[in-house]
Amino acid sequence: METKDSSVKLYVRGMSAAERILWRCYEDSESGCWVWTGDPGCPRYGQMRIGGAGSRKEATHRLVYAALRGPIPDGLVINHLCFNIRCVNPGHLEAVTARENVLYGRHNGWHGRAACLHGHTYTDENTRVDPKSGARKCKTCDRNRAQEYRDRKRAA
Repeated sequence: METKDSSVKLYVRGMSAAERILWRCYEDSESGCWVWTGDPGCPRYGQMRIGGAGSRKEATHRLVYAALRGPIPDGLVINHLCFNIRCVNPGHLEAVTARENVLYGRHNGWHGRAACLHGHTYTDENTRVDPKSGARKCKTCDRNRAQEYRDRKRAA
């Protein structure tokens, strides 16, 4: 993959979404990542509109994965094996469950910690994945918070 000039206009009539994405990437020679240089979007993943002005933004890594590796199966998310969330190299992307994605790595600053802030070990039995944020949650801490809430309600 060759380096593209980031000053070149993103939309070129007749190009597919994947071609437009790759046009705005450069290859990091050390990591092999194809780094998206366009709009970082929110919360940091590369994003672009594929339907023109006013259309919904789509995550660039998901668009490239779908274009070059095939459709993303229902219920799966795309995991960056390289930990670079701006990377769109399909060789660095894999479709996994949200739980696998969280447990795999560095989500929400946990960087593979083995225990929660209160020292409870993250095991399959003691860990749940928050459906909104994808973050790991400690079931023991959840139970303790719920009990404290019930105790406060009874005391009031």
